[in-house]
Amino acid sequence: MTHELNMGLIVWLNVFSRLVVMMLISVVVIAYALLLGKNTKKGQPQGVILFGVFLILGSIYKLWGFMDYDYYRFMFQPLSEKAIYIRYIGSVTLRFVGLIVATGVLLLNDVFRKYFIVLCVLTLGMLYFKHPFSVFENISRYTEQQFFQRAVTGELTYPLRPWISLIFSYAVDIIFCGSALIYLTRPKVKEQFH
Repeated sequence: MTHELNMGLIVWLNVFSRLVVMMLISVVVIAYALLLGKNTKKGQPQGVILFGVFLILGSIYKLWGFMDYDYYRFMFQPLSEKAIYIRYIGSVTLRFVGLIVATGVLLLNDVFRKYFIVLCVLTLGMLYFKHPFSVFENISRYTEQQFFQRAVTGELTYPLRPWISLIFSYAVDIIFCGSALIYLTRPKVKEQFH
């Protein structure tokens, strides 16, 4: 009972600390977006601020998760070591590209608006490769091993967990990229970019 209580406290402390850090990063990113808005001749539309801030936050959050290469390797373990490394470098590079594109969009630069559209189209087109089911299954196995203190070699105790995580990840990308595509291709929004 004490071990389960300690594990529960550790999980909630981890969640709480991540939430606090993301809230602080959010405040900094919003301030950054508003400061960039002062460098534009006309004010940024609220949608541009919203998509720029979310792209920056998403990129920072993913980069934060990529700091542990061993965990990344574990998630994609059915792949060869070389394929995992190439995927890792590509993932990190895309996150830095996301930071640059978001900054350009917040400065109302039309080239970066077009790059944002390209990123969204690529994300939607590559969803299957971005979020393979095996990754969510590996994460579920790891989670169950941590909480139940036993190796999970066969059936998962919670077999729906990887599916729920997969559907949630797909939904987030589809909603974000789909709405960004619709918004950034509207004629009135395109007029705001120079």
